Amino acid sequence: MLKLLYFADIPARSIVCVDSSDTQERLAKQIPNVSLFQIEDGPQAFVCIGKTCKPPVSDPQELKEVLSSFVDPSRE
Repeated sequence: MLKLLYFADIPARSIVCVDSSDTQERLAKQIPNVSLFQIEDGPQAFVCIGKTCKPPVSDPQELKEVLSSFVDPSRE
């Protein structure tokens, strides 16, 4: 799923990896919304715009569909 995120044509994006509750607590000091995310087994992606996040995605195909909704058609 990281590969999809790295190669997605979305300008001005941030990718934050949270792999444990310790990491989540440290990141929450800088990114308060991180404390709201539920960490579960396996990778999950939380796609956010501004302060609004879509529900978590754990399937690569579903992530691809969510990311494609952010692509500006004039850039294709």
